[in-house]
Amino acid sequence: MQEEKEYKVLIVEDENIVAMDLSRRLSRLGYQVIGMASNGKRALELVESRHPDIILMDIHIKGNKDGIEVADDINELYHIPVIFLTAYSEDSTLARARQTRPYGYLLKPFSERELHVAIQVALERHAADLQLVKRETHLKLALNAAKLGTWEMESDKTVIMGYSPCGKLAVVENWQNLHDYIVDSDQIRVQQALTELQSSPDIELDLEFEADLPEQGHRWYKLYGKSFNGGRDRHRVVGILQDITEHHQTEIRLRQAATAFRCSADGIVVLNKDKKVESINMAFSKITGLAPKQCIGKELEFLSEKYLNQDVFETLWPTLRRTGSWQGEISFHQRDNTLIHALVNIGSVPDLINGEAQYVVVVSDVTPIRDAQKKLSHIAYYDTLTGLPNRNLFMDRLEVCLSKSKREGNSFGILYLDLDHFKRVNDTLGHQMGDNLLKGIAKRLKAKLRTSDTLCRIGGDEFIVIAEAISSPRDLETLAEKILELLSHPIQLGSVNIIPGASIGICLYPQHTDDRDEMIKMADTAMYAAKSEGRKGYAIYEPRMSEHIAHYFTREQELRHALSNNELRLFYQPQYDCRSGALTGLEALIRWQHPNQGLLGAAEVIPFAESNALIIEIGNWVLNESCRQLRAWLEQKCAPRHIAVNVSARQLEDRNFVHIVNRVAKSHQVPLNMLELEVTESCLQNSEIGLYNLRRLKELGANISIDDFGTGYSCMSSLKSLPITALKIDRCFVQNVHTEPSDRAIASAIIALAKQLGLRTTAEGIETQAQALLLRQDGCDDFQGYLYSEPLPAELVTRYLKGSLSDENTSSQQIA
Repeated sequence: MQEEKEYKVLIVEDENIVAMDLSRRLSRLGYQVIGMASNGKRALELVESRHPDIILMDIHIKGNKDGIEVADDINELYHIPVIFLTAYSEDSTLARARQTRPYGYLLKPFSERELHVAIQVALERHAADLQLVKRETHLKLALNAAKLGTWEMESDKTVIMGYSPCGKLAVVENWQNLHDYIVDSDQIRVQQALTELQSSPDIELDLEFEADLPEQGHRWYKLYGKSFNGGRDRHRVVGILQDITEHHQTEIRLRQAATAFRCSADGIVVLNKDKKVESINMAFSKITGLAPKQCIGKELEFLSEKYLNQDVFETLWPTLRRTGSWQGEISFHQRDNTLIHALVNIGSVPDLINGEAQYVVVVSDVTPIRDAQKKLSHIAYYDTLTGLPNRNLFMDRLEVCLSKSKREGNSFGILYLDLDHFKRVNDTLGHQMGDNLLKGIAKRLKAKLRTSDTLCRIGGDEFIVIAEAISSPRDLETLAEKILELLSHPIQLGSVNIIPGASIGICLYPQHTDDRDEMIKMADTAMYAAKSEGRKGYAIYEPRMSEHIAHYFTREQELRHALSNNELRLFYQPQYDCRSGALTGLEALIRWQHPNQGLLGAAEVIPFAESNALIIEIGNWVLNESCRQLRAWLEQKCAPRHIAVNVSARQLEDRNFVHIVNRVAKSHQVPLNMLELEVTESCLQNSEIGLYNLRRLKELGANISIDDFGTGYSCMSSLKSLPITALKIDRCFVQNVHTEPSDRAIASAIIALAKQLGLRTTAEGIETQAQALLLRQDGCDDFQGYLYSEPLPAELVTRYLKGSLSDENTSSQQIA
């Protein structure tokens, strides 16, 4: 028989004699008195430390709180049943006591039996309350898990919201808040369902509807309702409201996944825990050539050890179990023997119940990519025009040859070939003829060179031969003479016979160097030496040939230093209207204030900068400095009509060139129509990016002129479509225009052509009145040259523009 529990009682009584008497009576009744307190503070301390089952509380106790207030604190903090003991029964005291929800109220004096009954009733009621709370909590947890809220409809069809998960159901606190946001297409249907529940006894309904809530957005709900017959046409309607948004979104994702499975261009396979196929999509059949009946219930053959090497096969499934995914590339043959390259991604789908996994295999056909890569690899290492190894493959083979020769102690050499006057072929016969010539030369040389020799085209009209298995430098000379003899015979290009000719530079390993890059430089240097000696010959590298190379590199480093140390300057040469004599513009010309050599001209800057990216930095500096100076003249109200700035081919090929020009002009608040960008004819040949940049700049307001016109090979038919506003007649025609009829004819033709195209002409390099007179007669628009003014520094130009500079600083000559 289970022993009856001895309940613990706390007595809160301010009269000690009464408390002692009460304690003795409780002990006789079988209760354990765990303490007595005369004030609220002591009572709370005993509750905290001794955990009573029930508290007997006198209302009038010592301290700043009475028994009712202390009971309220105990209810809030500890939920222990309290029975009030008092000699007072006035209504106000009873009203206050009721607010604390006591478990009993005994008026003094009372008998032991009354005390015992009150305590037992209180303890049983408290136990029942605890059980009720437990059940309610269990119900709330169930409702929370299912995201269910309760509701009830009253007789006037008012819907009262009851309990909601976590206090709220998607922040739905009352029906009206939700009803107002039900989508229009569902509102009538929901209202009809509620009306039917209200009017018909003993029925059940459920329906789904959508709502657009202001903060939570679009939500889906499911409404369950049941009516209970209450007699006399009165019945209750209760139900639950469930937020099923996540369920709907899951369904949508499942439909999307099913669509992706069905429509994906990648093959998708689902494997069971035994790695056997459960389902495949159409793309998988298309990639592999396998029908579903050939796969279902079987393992994927291309994931077997037969198709994967042993290392991959042994790590595949352990990797999947450890990380949940695996990726690799495989190759297999379709039934028609077509080779397929595929990227395979495998992911495991764990079963949270039994821990077993399924697997999803995604097969991406990368065969076109691999085929393209194979072609790209060929393009990366072979010249597309001639089929010869290109620079990349040449560098690889030269490295291999160096390593082999170092190992075996052998000698070898390279021959650097540059075709003579190849540009003339392109310019006169066209680029197609030039390409045909390159192919013809490659074919002829390849057919006659030794099998041990490697012929490469490294760019443009340049070829290199790696000659292995030589015994002396004479072998290289013999090979060079053989190549020159091969190139001395004409090559038929349509109806034209071309004798190409070439200059060859020779470098020998290890006599000259054992460094790969140095070998190429030395052979290149020797090739230029051969050209300087009359072309169509060869030269073996000698150290003295590198002097001009050393000068070049020294100049390049000095220029970089000059750019960073503000040694560059801009001089400006005026341009005048050939009839009125009015100043029409200035051309910005670069100078270099060298710390040791004094002021140097453009010839000591441009050729060195143009061979590398330094020309872009210097070109941008010139543009920025020109705009800065033009802004200064604008602020002094003495600005010229425009400033002409020379633009290099490398600048023009920059896709950001338009942005750079526009940004610099805006930063100095210079209108683009005050800038004239001068480009050479060669910049416009086969340069789609350059032409686009010029067209865009012209649209933005900039002026565009062709510098040194007549010295290149411009196609006259395409000149009219170029985005230009002016032509500059080169000084080589101006120089002898008054003495050479051919130069006069060319200059006259350029001026006439410009007039027909609506372009302005400027003659540069005018030094005599005779030159000016003839060009004025032919209709030239502007003059520029030492006859009128040499290039001047900015401070002198400023004085001239303001009218304070004497003629001796510019020129004593008059235009008209």
